[in-house]
Amino acid sequence: MLLTTLSFPMLALAAVFLGEGDAGGLEGVKTPAKGRVEIQGRASNVSSVGLGLRYKKVVFVKAKVYVGQLFLSEPSTFKKTKAEALGSLAQSKVAVMQMHFLRNVDAPTVQEAFRDSFKENKIALEQEAIQKFLTAVKAGGPAVEGKALTVIGEKIGARELVTYEGTDGKPVTIEGGEGFRKEIFALWLGEPTDSGVENLQEGLLK
Repeated sequence: MLLTTLSFPMLALAAVFLGEGDAGGLEGVKTPAKGRVEIQGRASNVSSVGLGLRYKKVVFVKAKVYVGQLFLSEPSTFKKTKAEALGSLAQSKVAVMQMHFLRNVDAPTVQEAFRDSFKENKIALEQEAIQKFLTAVKAGGPAVEGKALTVIGEKIGARELVTYEGTDGKPVTIEGGEGFRKEIFALWLGEPTDSGVENLQEGLLK
């Protein structure tokens, strides 16, 4: 069902990410080596290219937040350097970031962390597609220990789609303009907001 204007549609639909194999795991989380994405009849195979730990420093304690894992449909094109990683995603038709949470985090806090990252990367928050993404994050339910939040970016010709699946089990797909997918994945591969995101990024690029 179409929920927004034709320029930036947001769709509630069935999306599936099924992982298989073993990428080694981290912090007790079993991480798949590859997976299959199915969204509205479109199917793609993706492979893991990296994983890392995102922590949040609270006073003197590093609170472990989630294990992030990046999957790509064309993994051989991924450049594992800070300068090239984000740009190299353009070579993959499908990119997936799965966040396996190690603690409970409420939805507004997840949304605020993403908002701060957009600001750090000089991404305009007033863009309609970015606003729709942040709304989906807040509406998608809290991050729950032992469960995953999934973000899927697709490039289909000139179209750029991002699907957010929260713990409510109701994935939402948003269509944005040129560069939209890159802006979303800057959350993990762009300029880090703190040492915890930097640690995650280092793991993804290892």
